[in-house]
Amino acid sequence: MARKHTLTSAVAPCWAAIRKPHIQMLTGKCGRFSVAAEDVLDADKAAEQQGLEVIGWYHSHPDHPARPSQYDQDHAWPWYSYVIVSVQNGSPKEITSWRLDDDREAFSPEGIEIRHSATV
Repeated sequence: MARKHTLTSAVAPCWAAIRKPHIQMLTGKCGRFSVAAEDVLDADKAAEQQGLEVIGWYHSHPDHPARPSQYDQDHAWPWYSYVIVSVQNGSPKEITSWRLDDDREAFSPEGIEIRHSATV
């Protein structure tokens, strides 16, 4: 089921992944982590309580392109968008969004339009 346009009104870090070190570093590769199913359910519940819906996940690829990796594909769900930020030498360089095809064989790119930018 393809979405034509989706408005993102809030972005939040997955604190559960940060608070639960047992779900981090599952592959033994530095900087790689996975989010447990109960954390996804918690995120859905928190969003619903605010009248929102979880439409996707974001993460960075340090010193790699902003394209889904095989690991991303192996752990993705077709109904979410995946925003990836390429970070080169500690600075964000490129941001892309992807959606896993229903057959799980490949990702398709999604457009991104930034209407409002937060100040940091």
